[in-house]
Amino acid sequence: MNDPEDNTEIPHCTLKMFPEETLHCVEWARDKFGKLFTQAPQNALKLLDEGASFQPTSQEDAKSLREVVKLLERRPFKFDDCVAFARLKFEKLFNHDVRQLLHVYPLDAKTKDGAPFWSLPKRPPTPADFDPENTLHCAFIAAIACLRA
Repeated sequence: MNDPEDNTEIPHCTLKMFPEETLHCVEWARDKFGKLFTQAPQNALKLLDEGASFQPTSQEDAKSLREVVKLLERRPFKFDDCVAFARLKFEKLFNHDVRQLLHVYPLDAKTKDGAPFWSLPKRPPTPADFDPENTLHCAFIAAIACLRA
């Protein structure tokens, strides 16, 4: 017996900028994980297997090629490279991206109707400054570094 198909896709903008529910956050994390640790390495392996015979035939192929080249250029040579990668990911995901969102939609922003933009169920995010004493922050760094390695 097959499981029923779930056709309730969550809009990309909800996942990327305005997750309202725990499920949104889980899907956001799963998407990030898949891109970093599944899709990109699989594309790299495919390209390396095809070698010189690879001929990009679409814009998607060209984009994949650029991502693979970038991945290979930035590959780690020692574990410290993996830790540095993890710290940069922390800053991007939990600090810089949040600050950018708050720059575009400040706390006092209004909708076109004049209502507060940040009203339930939409809550403003808070940028996280890395704290080496915070076990959750350190666990994130350790996990990403090990996965990268």
